[in-house]
Amino acid sequence: MQFVGWAGLAYLPEFDEIDLGYRFLPEFWGSGLATEASRAILT
Repeated sequence: MQFVGWAGLAYLPEFDEIDLGYRFLPEFWGSGLATEASRAILT
């Protein structure tokens, strides 16, 4: 297994909102990982 980045939810109390965020290593940009991770998190 290889680390490629992270994705998750964070509560922003100053806005009373939940933020979905992600960061991936540049070599994995454009491969659809952000879309896949975001859909899984929202499901």
